[in-house]
Amino acid sequence: MIKATVETITPEMARDYLEHNTDNYRKLSRAIVNRYAADISAGRWETNGETIVFNEDGVLVDGQHRLAGVVVADKPIKTVVIRGVRKDVTIYDMGSNRTVTQIAAHDKIDCNPTVSAAANIIVNNFRYNCGKAPVIDFIRSNIDELNRAYRVACYGSVNLRSKCAPAVAACYLAIHTQAIPVYEVELFFRLFNDPWTTSADGYDISPAVTAGKMFESRAGKNGYQVQKERLEILCLAIRDFHERCAVTDNYMIQEPFFYQELMNETHAKDGLN
Repeated sequence: MIKATVETITPEMARDYLEHNTDNYRKLSRAIVNRYAADISAGRWETNGETIVFNEDGVLVDGQHRLAGVVVADKPIKTVVIRGVRKDVTIYDMGSNRTVTQIAAHDKIDCNPTVSAAANIIVNNFRYNCGKAPVIDFIRSNIDELNRAYRVACYGSVNLRSKCAPAVAACYLAIHTQAIPVYEVELFFRLFNDPWTTSADGYDISPAVTAGKMFESRAGKNGYQVQKERLEILCLAIRDFHERCAVTDNYMIQEPFFYQELMNETHAKDGLN
């Protein structure tokens, strides 16, 4: 007989429950455990109906990551516990996690998927596998500047390239740190969106053209281009455009790239420790 209860799981109880995690086909992911632990420690964990499940023999069949997160955080959580599931019933991770955009919409934050993805890129330049909660916090604190960066990065766009999240992230970094006047950033992305446009005020547009060509050529060769590399290319191109540098060769991405100091400034200012 299946029985459901709402329990406050203490770290001691979590350790005991994990002793019954004896027949789980899913390996424990330390990254997921650390993410859950960070949310629990920060007070972001809420009872939402997700369950800890034991079968009729008392074997834990679902909830190992949440329980391990309680142990690592050393703080209790309240959750639903199901006992008595038939042991021949297999528990699959078939639920779909909410996206950052969906969470933002639920919290009535006005952002679109590109802005959400740009925020994720920025946050993940400072943290590895940080989870969704810090990204949501970042969006909530910087939504006006992120939306402004989106409008600037997509200025006059008829080309989906300009709407890529790294373009918005690069634009945000330039605007947020006030490293380059906004009108120059906007001009760069206007030219980047339409590389056949010529600048009437003497600006050398070759960095914008080069960035666009690199996107096309690298994507064509590799089939996929990592977001961080696209961000680096755009940041270097914006810098060279601002300094009116002529660019004829591909950018050679190195670590740390030019805008690392700007990202460090954003890191400190936005508390992404």
